[in-house]
Amino acid sequence: MEPEWFQEFDESGYQSVHHAPRLVHASGPRIIENFLDMAHIPFVHPGSLGAEPQTEVRDYSVTVTEGGVEAVGCVFWQPASGPTAVHGGDVAYTYRVAYTFVAVLTKWPVDDAPNFSIMLVASPVDEASCRAWMISAFSESLDAGSFHDFNEAVFDEDIPILESQRPQRIPLDPAAEMHQRADKLSAAYRQYLQALGLTYGVLPALPR
Repeated sequence: MEPEWFQEFDESGYQSVHHAPRLVHASGPRIIENFLDMAHIPFVHPGSLGAEPQTEVRDYSVTVTEGGVEAVGCVFWQPASGPTAVHGGDVAYTYRVAYTFVAVLTKWPVDDAPNFSIMLVASPVDEASCRAWMISAFSESLDAGSFHDFNEAVFDEDIPILESQRPQRIPLDPAAEMHQRADKLSAAYRQYLQALGLTYGVLPALPR
């Protein structure tokens, strides 16, 4: 039985795809934070997951607990609102961080199309590089090959952004980088890492 935060993996009516690991020259927290970030979608993934001028990140709810981070009510406009959609529209996302370098997103198209989930695991090679593993769980009605290839193409667009970020280790001091309202989930993830006392792959906040 899979954890509740990735329950689609072994539910009836779902199939899964295991993506081959990708070597990414970025720290684990950078990779996970990028996965959680809605604001980059229309700029890094234009035409697939987003498009200008639809760049607004609407308000959403974030909860930080001892077991991780969860964001709900994440609604974003996309040019194709689901795997079988032919028109743009709003989609809803739920994001969950279950462990330091493990996150799951679940996408809920608003047109009653089947939802799907993607789990991303950043397995450190060292503090500034990881093997990134993805597992997708989605409806048996969808074509597995097309679903796999689409997600690979999206990740191909993310890698240059991830590898260009400096510092490579993510700073946990809230004053180290400027955060906007759209970064509420990223800020909560950093708060979670700081509360755990994580030092690997991060720049810990100094005592004040």
